[in-house]
Amino acid sequence: MADGRYEALPTNSGLVQLSDGQYNFFKEILEKVFPAFIAFYALVGGYLGWDNIVQVTGITGGLAVFLGVILALARKGYSPASAKPKSYDGEIALSGVAEDGTPIAQIQLTDDAQRNFLTKPVLTIKGFDESA
Repeated sequence: MADGRYEALPTNSGLVQLSDGQYNFFKEILEKVFPAFIAFYALVGGYLGWDNIVQVTGITGGLAVFLGVILALARKGYSPASAKPKSYDGEIALSGVAEDGTPIAQIQLTDDAQRNFLTKPVLTIKGFDESA
């Protein structure tokens, strides 16, 4: 989840349907607000002598874990939108046939990939489909 965006697959089997915005909102709440509240309550409650600090922070932490599981189930059946590259650095192309009849393929890089071949950490190559 590099950019935090998701798209629904046609066979989504999630417990509840959430939009990207809703999912990101709830995820931020569970990852940031709940832990911050627990730490703040424990710190302030300890200084001010409040009763039941352990019970309140324990229940709040348990609620956060429970809601995290529900959120994870809500995304069951979804896949990241960034799973498919938007552009390729090159593609595999059929360049001929050998004497024994096996196809000969070559990788054709884009101009940008050719210029930055040695400095680019990852090259994304589009595969070849024989049936096409």
